[in-house]
Amino acid sequence: MERTYGEYCGLARSLDRIGDRWTLLIVRELLVRPARYRDLQDGLPGIATNLLAQRLRQLEQHGILGRRLDEKSNAVVYELTSLGADLEEAVLALVRWGTTWMQLGQGVDAFRPNWLVVALRALLPDAPVSPASKVEVWCGDEAITVTRDASGFSVELGSTGKPQAKLTGDPVEVLGLAARFLSLDEARKAGARVEGSSAALRRALFAGASA
Repeated sequence: MERTYGEYCGLARSLDRIGDRWTLLIVRELLVRPARYRDLQDGLPGIATNLLAQRLRQLEQHGILGRRLDEKSNAVVYELTSLGADLEEAVLALVRWGTTWMQLGQGVDAFRPNWLVVALRALLPDAPVSPASKVEVWCGDEAITVTRDASGFSVELGSTGKPQAKLTGDPVEVLGLAARFLSLDEARKAGARVEGSSAALRRALFAGASA
């Protein structure tokens, strides 16, 4: 029998389903893209394989995720249902709330480049710009593409080709920029590198605001 708070409260009933350790981090992974079991293991360093299987089973039972056979790889992939995708707003709010502790630095904590996708969606201003801007952010061995135009902005994992600028830095520098702990000049002094148009980078990351 699953544990429950036994309270007639929306928060309590939500936590009955997503309040266990690792659960929201699984959701974070799937907000970026559907993933195979081994992708989830790699994206969640420290989770025991039996615990991952248990959490996936619970999330599936609650209708938060589903599984399907990927035709290209012939592997089972997990993906969020519409109910699970509705958690994005709550996850982004928690990322923003957690920036207080991100200022303490990385220390010995693990980091995966794909985690930046959710972080940038949470921390970058949701504002349109003109002219349009597309930049790549590199923090490790995979690009994150930030696109911003008159209709808003998007953050996606991977390179879509022909960016107007590239930003390369470590997690502290990139997250410091996104959370506005660092200006672009300060991030450069700390070791971040910018290639291409600085104006396009500022439009993409800061929606034209001074940074």
